[in-house]
Amino acid sequence: MQPAVAVDFVRPRGLKSVDLLPQVDHVRPVAIGGETAVENLRLACGWCNRKKSSHIEIYGAPSAYAGIFIHPTLGTISIPRPLWVVRLTKMRGRCEDPSGCNARLQNSELFVAPRRLSGAINPTNCAVYCREHDPWKRERFIGAGTYAQRFQKSNL
Repeated sequence: MQPAVAVDFVRPRGLKSVDLLPQVDHVRPVAIGGETAVENLRLACGWCNRKKSSHIEIYGAPSAYAGIFIHPTLGTISIPRPLWVVRLTKMRGRCEDPSGCNARLQNSELFVAPRRLSGAINPTNCAVYCREHDPWKRERFIGAGTYAQRFQKSNL
């Protein structure tokens, strides 16, 4: 399998071909005493399984990177750590558009974007949106090669 042609610049799943494949995940990792038994196995996407690594939950795993992304049309944007985006989406679980949208984790893909487009991407300025209400829907997906060239790692 080839890496993705385009990735969401806020959560870049698919930069590695393994990110896109379903994998068998150990709920309790072998590294901390988990067994390879049916009751300790589940399916996970490659990106989540790789990020979770030897942790019990993806939400508790340290984020691998954060930094600055120089978007072709939006300019310089601070990128939150990937697992912070996963946590925020899971905690809120629904589209937060003021229209009262009915999109939920159970029926839609959700995205994190700033409430005020000119503000920083941080917990107080971020909201969860469905594809229809996403303020970045036209700018969100970037060529994977472009992402790698324009992303600058940070020690945030």
